[in-house]
Amino acid sequence: MRLTHRFLCLAGLAGCASSTVPVVTTSSSSPVVAVSSPGPVIAAPSARVALRQYVDSLIEVPEFRSANWGVLIVDPVRGDTLYSRNADKLFMPASNMKLLTGGTALAQLGPDYRWSTTVLARGPVRDGTLAGDLVLRGTGDPSVSAHMHPTDGLAPLRALADSVRAHGITRIRGRLVAAPSPFVDAPLGYGWSWDDLDDAYSAGVDALYFNEGFSEVVVRGGARAGDAARTATRPASSYPALINRVRTVERARAGASTADSDAARPHITVGQDSSRSGVLVTGTIA
Repeated sequence: MRLTHRFLCLAGLAGCASSTVPVVTTSSSSPVVAVSSPGPVIAAPSARVALRQYVDSLIEVPEFRSANWGVLIVDPVRGDTLYSRNADKLFMPASNMKLLTGGTALAQLGPDYRWSTTVLARGPVRDGTLAGDLVLRGTGDPSVSAHMHPTDGLAPLRALADSVRAHGITRIRGRLVAAPSPFVDAPLGYGWSWDDLDDAYSAGVDALYFNEGFSEVVVRGGARAGDAARTATRPASSYPALINRVRTVERARAGASTADSDAARPHITVGQDSSRSGVLVTGTIA
């Protein structure tokens, strides 16, 4: 809207300037009015045309001559397309997609919305024992994360456990299960690159979102060369399950060659094992 107002204001000023009739005086005692024939009236471009010209001016610069742009600007109230360029082409989603996601969430949910994770007891409770399953019903809460709780990434889960205890449940004769997810679509976004799926930023959507969908893998060398390395995850120390294929190698000695020093550096690869339920960790570490 700010852009629209600016162009409308400029158009108004231009219109006022073309209709002004100047008054001049001469050496005679009576004023003489100079009348000039009006020039051709040039209509100011509409706000929509001005927007298109403005976006084009940003894109069509020499620095971007080798770039591909996909742009779609839609009026959020009327649904009219204000600008379109390669809007039907497939592009890899970039980090700035979070601007659209965040804006949509604010518009639909409002700034005061809070995610909730509910714990349900499926069965009677007698003497502190639940004779049945404990069910977790999530809504995709993104705050269950070490980024939100740097000193203890498991703090939100501990709060849930404390809530269960506060309701008189100290023992469960059943399972800990997840309620059906409210997210019915595919957990991975349309158009995501398959070779990015092992990266932390490619975690799929989940109702019980833990630590933004990723874990850190910690690898430490064994006592001697040839020993299996020690692996763990955080913030949860045993989740997800790891398939450890990392071996310990000799440390580089003082004055070692570049090749020996390079061989002693950690060379670790972490990826999802599609044939097994777990994360495959391979490589060497001193």
